[in-house]
Amino acid sequence: MRARLAILLGLVAIVAGCGERSEPIGALPVFPQTASDGLNREVDVTEAPKRIVSLDPGLTDAAFQIGAGPLIVGGTGDETQPAQAQHLPSMLDDSGGPDIKAIRKKAPDLVVVPSGMVTDKAAADQLANQIGANVYVSDNTSVDAIEHDILQLGLMTGHSGEARGVFSDMQRRIDAITSQFKGKPPVPVFIDRGYRYTIPAEGLAADLVKLAGGENVAADADPNTPVSPAQLRADAPQVYIAQAGTGVTLEGLRRSPATKTIPAVQQRNFAIIPESVLEASGPEVVHSLETLARDIHPDLEMGSQ
Repeated sequence: MRARLAILLGLVAIVAGCGERSEPIGALPVFPQTASDGLNREVDVTEAPKRIVSLDPGLTDAAFQIGAGPLIVGGTGDETQPAQAQHLPSMLDDSGGPDIKAIRKKAPDLVVVPSGMVTDKAAADQLANQIGANVYVSDNTSVDAIEHDILQLGLMTGHSGEARGVFSDMQRRIDAITSQFKGKPPVPVFIDRGYRYTIPAEGLAADLVKLAGGENVAADADPNTPVSPAQLRADAPQVYIAQAGTGVTLEGLRRSPATKTIPAVQQRNFAIIPESVLEASGPEVVHSLETLARDIHPDLEMGSQ
């Protein structure tokens, strides 16, 4: 995927430099443009969109960072940053899916929706027909996929240069974090989301743990079933990370005969993280990586990136 992003970055630069305009490269790319979304659909943008509904808070944040924020006219109601995005009207229905009627009232040219809401090409095409606008399906299952979406957002909105800048800054910060444990063996880690339920073997949380130099000891476990104490003792994680608000504490783990012999518990390599660390998308994903890297490598002194 890194190679794919490098190729994409080069292609975006070439496309942005085409045409007869003399503006800075990436400032005013030529339309039409074709973007590739998280479902490998081609999204043809004939002209720069004027109104966007974004149901992906991470890409909403990215839109503001690349200068396309003023185009956003609707969101999820759960946006936390930037401050301007916190006042976006919700475009979700009672089930948490796209509210077709509300979105159509906003008359968007482009709708961004995460793959968790639209899981296949047929559903994405149907949504586009219902709304009467382009639909781009974002992919929050890995850091690479998030970076890809940011570059594509720049391509679709006429802010390719700014998107490349955000992408490059993310790459710089990620390299600064991962270089500090490069070449070291991965650290066995257990992520406890409460009552010993853990993260899926694939997805953003698993990708972040791996990128942060960890090895998910419960990768073979069913995330819908608690990991047994016996299995945890056998997996012998060196670091135990619990999700905030679940009641899991180091003291409780040390008191319990079922968990007190786990290496991470004995060595007090225990941390509590907010749920957002495992779920944040957009440029904020770098902060999630830094948080996990600090907790997985407590012996390293990592400055703020």
